[in-house]
Parts: sequence; C-alpha cells; structure tokens
Amino acid sequence: MNIITLILAIIAVESSGNDLAVGDNGDAYGCLQIHACYVQDASEYAKEDRLGRPVTIEDIARIHNGGPNGYKKDATIKYWKKVEAELISRGAIASYN
Repeated sequence: MNIITLILAIIAVESSGNDLAVGDNGDAYGCLQIHACYVQDASEYAKEDRLGRPVTIEDIARIHNGGPNGYKKDATIKYWKKVEAELISRGAIASYN
C-alpha cells in the first residue's frame, strides 16, 4: 500500500471527497479537514525517531486525527477503524477479521 491510498481513505472518512467542506466550528477546511497549523508541521510528528519504532499507516492516520500524540490517544482508535475499513474496502490492506 502507498501513502496515496491512505490519503484517499482519509478523504473519504473526513469529507466524502467534498473539497469545500468546513468543520470543527470553521477551523478545518477541505476534503482532508486540515487546520492551518497542521499543514505547517504535520510532517514532523510521524517519524521513527519520535515514535521510537517504525511508523505505521495507523500512526499516520491517528496523528492526522488527534494531533502530534494522536497515535497514542484512545480517542483516535475509532477514527482509525473508519480509515482502516475504507482501506480494506479499497483493497489496499487485508482484512484481519
């Protein structure tokens, strides 16, 4: 699987592909529902040296949803399950059930 497939799954979960979507009380924009600060520093958070282990697609999706430490927040598990289901439906990853 590649990063493009993950991004497409996140877009489906976040906005159903609506480029004009606005959420989080007007703070999140576009199909990815990105906050302005996210664009600036998101690439700093999902790194092996920061996590202390190889980065997974789950880590990336949960950081996208929950911020810098989203990969370890219980609150992002439900979000990951939605992204995972979308990835499975696209045939990008295998179902483990």
